[in-house]
Amino acid sequence: MYITTQVVMKWTGHSDYKAMKPYIDIAEKTKADAMKLFEQEMEK
Repeated sequence: MYITTQVVMKWTGHSDYKAMKPYIDIAEKTKADAMKLFEQEMEK
């Protein structure tokens, strides 16, 4: 399941994308790091 940025913005009370962007960047980095770990485990 994927939750859109607009839904998260409504939940958190952010009214514009610029204010929400730092949180999105953190989430994207976390997702990329998790995927890298997953790929490393799959190579074993």
